[in-house]
Amino acid sequence: DIYITPYLNAQQITSGTLAYAAALGRPTVSTPYWHAEEVLANGLGRLTPFGSSDAIADEVIDLLTHPEQRTALSHWLYDAMRETIWSCFGKRMFDVFDGVMGKTERSRRPVRPAARVSLGGIRRMTDSCGMLQHSLFSLPDRRHGYCVDDNARALILMHRLPDATDGEHKALTAVYAAFVAHAWNPDQGRFRNFMSYERAWLEPRGSEDSNGRSIWAVAATAALARDPAQRRWAGGMMDQILRTVDDIQPPRANAFVLLGLCTLLEAGWGEDRIREVVRHKANWLRSLYVDRKTVGAAWFEDHLSYDNARLPEVLIRAGLALSDRDMILDGLEALDWLCKRQTDSLGHFLPVATADFGRPLEAKSLFDQQPVEVTATVDACEAAWNATGDRRWIDEAERAYAWFFGANILGVNIATGDGDSFDGLTWAGANENQGAESVLAIQLSACMVQKLTEAGGTRLKTAGDS
Repeated sequence: DIYITPYLNAQQITSGTLAYAAALGRPTVSTPYWHAEEVLANGLGRLTPFGSSDAIADEVIDLLTHPEQRTALSHWLYDAMRETIWSCFGKRMFDVFDGVMGKTERSRRPVRPAARVSLGGIRRMTDSCGMLQHSLFSLPDRRHGYCVDDNARALILMHRLPDATDGEHKALTAVYAAFVAHAWNPDQGRFRNFMSYERAWLEPRGSEDSNGRSIWAVAATAALARDPAQRRWAGGMMDQILRTVDDIQPPRANAFVLLGLCTLLEAGWGEDRIREVVRHKANWLRSLYVDRKTVGAAWFEDHLSYDNARLPEVLIRAGLALSDRDMILDGLEALDWLCKRQTDSLGHFLPVATADFGRPLEAKSLFDQQPVEVTATVDACEAAWNATGDRRWIDEAERAYAWFFGANILGVNIATGDGDSFDGLTWAGANENQGAESVLAIQLSACMVQKLTEAGGTRLKTAGDS
């Protein structure tokens, strides 16, 4: 009939039992702690001094003696508390969310950042041995040492940099090439991956994916290095590597190998052995896609993982190298599916989240998002542009690149103020570490977007002039 809540401390800011009793319309006698003063204001309850049993007794006896007052108080309190029940509270919260999202949507205009290449983070993460893997914020974390994966990516970046002819570029290229060369284990016919900061290799051979990236980096050096001596070294390495590539199995590892070999073919390496490997491995990857497409899934596997865009990219590039139109069309179709999958409700780039790695294709979590997905998508769009000349692929590349600059699901910058990248996007915002993979991802992307933008402008100008 009556609820009594006799806290002794005025600073009691909440009482769950008071909230329940008031929502049920129970006449209430209470000491004047903060929550009670708020709920029972304007005569909706009876407040008594702290520590006074007599005062509580007087109010209870009065309410029991006057049932009409007790009933009226019950109705008043019940009506006043309707706004506190969960359904009403939830509606108000949705109104708040809708208001904030509406403001966010109106304020988030399309972002078209100009591609800017900066080597600050590359220098920070590189010592005389190679590029360190991880960082604590911007500080290189020596505990995790080095890996061939990052040094292979860094070597590819050196060949991608526009107009890089200075001494620093030459010195950095030599560091990364020396690391990759040292990683080769001829006894295993594979590259090692992890090295401690004390410069001791931690395994006799790395993963198949790290081997694929290393092969890609060596092939890119053989085809693109500005230093003839580095091209000769890489060409000799390719002779050894080509004897070992047939038994590489995982799809992405094969894609990395193919990206390197296609670079050689594009540079004029017409060796039959290289063309044979490209044809065999590209046809195998295409068969994965065609088999899945026959059961209604426009993807190579029954799940998504990392570096997803590398799979359609390599079909396009191999198709161009082999003059295989059907292979190109399948690559474009798969890339189109992936780009649509990687789009949020506002049209921003939404990389496949690490939470969805290995899960069914229809899974669509939001976090964590990684910069490497941007790079893979930008590169794949450049391949699609080369194959079609369709402006859509430049737009897709710029949309992916803009993810670094706030055109993402949270509207926060992943790019740092000095042009580097944080390690990813989490539900709480940017992961503020700045490791090698992320720093390389934004620079590789910037180089390719710059190349695409210039190529697109030239082609469009030429078409207009004609």
